[in-house]
Amino acid sequence: MFGLFKTKITPEEFGLTATRWANEFLVSDAGVSLGLFFDDFWDRDTSLTPEQYLETHGIPASKTTLYIRLFAHCAVQAASTQFSQDTARAITRGAMTGFIKTPEGYDFDATYNALEAVYRGRHKFDPRIERLDNPNYHWPFLPYPNAGILNARYLIENFVISNVKNTNVLGDGFALYSGKVGAGLDIVLRAMTQLSKSTKIT
Repeated sequence: MFGLFKTKITPEEFGLTATRWANEFLVSDAGVSLGLFFDDFWDRDTSLTPEQYLETHGIPASKTTLYIRLFAHCAVQAASTQFSQDTARAITRGAMTGFIKTPEGYDFDATYNALEAVYRGRHKFDPRIERLDNPNYHWPFLPYPNAGILNARYLIENFVISNVKNTNVLGDGFALYSGKVGAGLDIVLRAMTQLSKSTKIT
């Protein structure tokens, strides 16, 4: 009965609104997730933005912008798997329209389809990446309970390993890294839950 009083909203609007609510946290977590691979992260000059800090380690601002987009895309797409396939795609596409610029190297359809293959077990990671896991993070209410860990593997394979020169990428650093990637998923899930209290996807 209470659903009668909810505002009707399209999947695209739902994705856009939820991501706007979560955006500041997503950008922060994305920057921190990469920064954690560097030994001086905790002693860094806090007056530097994440982009500036990462530039000191050889990651250009343009690459950081691409990474933030991929990080956000992964979080939204994983959170959207709780909906039907068509609705999930529309939510994710709507969410990505909230970003002003499309960074070089980002393609929505290619990223979406690649993640779908990852979630459904149709993509095989390099064995060094496939073995990476973090049993502390699990999302049992999603159709792919390990979606956050799969996101972390995807980001390592498609960005981190080619842009971060650090052996911890494929070692002990995965625990902290996947935790931050999982935090991004949690933020989007909370935003979607909050938005669902007042809106109904049509």
